[in-house]
Amino acid sequence: MQRLGLLSLGALLAGSACAPGSSAAPPVGPASGALEIETSPVTLRPGQEEYVCWSAALPPGVAPALSRADFEAPSQGLHHYGIYWSGSAPADAPPGPYECSEMQLGWIFFGGGGAGDSSLVFPPGTGMPLSAGSQIVFQYHLVNATGAPLTVPAGSARVTFLPEGSTYTPAAPLTVASFAFEIPPESAGYDVDAGCTVPFDLAHVFSVFPHLHQWGTHVTVSAAPRDGGVAAPLYAGDWTPGVQAIYPLDRSIAAGSRVSIDCLYDNAATSPVEAAQTAEGEMCLAVLYYAPAQAPEYHCGF
Repeated sequence: MQRLGLLSLGALLAGSACAPGSSAAPPVGPASGALEIETSPVTLRPGQEEYVCWSAALPPGVAPALSRADFEAPSQGLHHYGIYWSGSAPADAPPGPYECSEMQLGWIFFGGGGAGDSSLVFPPGTGMPLSAGSQIVFQYHLVNATGAPLTVPAGSARVTFLPEGSTYTPAAPLTVASFAFEIPPESAGYDVDAGCTVPFDLAHVFSVFPHLHQWGTHVTVSAAPRDGGVAAPLYAGDWTPGVQAIYPLDRSIAAGSRVSIDCLYDNAATSPVEAAQTAEGEMCLAVLYYAPAQAPEYHCGF
């Protein structure tokens, strides 16, 4: 267990990639207290894996605090998307698309998912604070698993901010994960778990985002009381690759409790599968969103 500061979840979800083949930069701009980032189509070669980003500065007249994020993601070629804020990005950062396997220090994850539409909604009066002058970065992890060129359609992210001068309760993410495991060949139901004892209260846990890859079959996120009692599931469900979402919760976790994740995998191949951020490897990770924030970002189990 440790607090990292902060290569962030962005670096943990990124891997090596080549420059993408894509069209001109998409329109990026504010709309009534919100920032809209529209991605452009990206064409992948057969078997190509790519990390592509679009970015934009906060619009004027808003508080540096997120209150909601809505996503429309393409249904083909998308492994997952992530959205981050960065207080270290230069003001003249390109709108995109640009290759982004080399993540920057200070990229803070605040949302992610897979194909289709999804939303992250903060409770009323709650927001995730950002540094003044921050950039919003929208990342696609793209994979063409076919034998022909594939054009990934456009998508979008709409990030809504609290009004300027708002008084609010700050929210933050806590990530629980393992990055040190190997799934044996010809195995079924292989179990990976990780966790930590949280040093502060998570007074209101309001969302969870689990993330596995193609060998995952089931994921459980739990919290066990500090007196050694039975762990209570925060989220449990079968895993379907490509179906990723942020799920609402309404729970509290006391300081001293153990937060953990348990992932099950099937590997029918004759070679092992290692933990990795690329599509050729596996992940066992979940992000809990809670308020009031006790740290800008907290890493648990790694």
